[in-house]
Amino acid sequence: MQRCPAPCLPQDGDHKRWKVRLLDEDLEHHFSPSDLVFLSPDADEALTCVDKSKVYVIGGLVDVSVQKRSSLTRARELGATAVRLPLREHVADVANRRQPLTLPAVLEMLLHVNATGDWLPPPPAEPAGRH
Repeated sequence: MQRCPAPCLPQDGDHKRWKVRLLDEDLEHHFSPSDLVFLSPDADEALTCVDKSKVYVIGGLVDVSVQKRSSLTRARELGATAVRLPLREHVADVANRRQPLTLPAVLEMLLHVNATGDWLPPPPAEPAGRH
């Protein structure tokens, strides 16, 4: 978490309660590909439930700009599973269902689904720039 840019973390420090591991080495040095689930907006298969025995890779390829298919490609290279959040199935009014979400938004959705079994509506839109 030390290398994560400040804008990707909640301002209130809420991220300190997340069970997150920072790895300096590649994932395959720590986990079997069969245990990894990459979240990618480019994956065809939707995530249906949170499996506590799996390791979810969220924002594992953070960069200044969005690089399409990068997390999906990495999952395929490793032989790991790649799934997308089920926005098109549960959130009808999202204009771009493949739009990347912030790390805190994805984590909060997963925490909520794990606790309740229900999917959250999309996170509030980012405030528009000054006019």
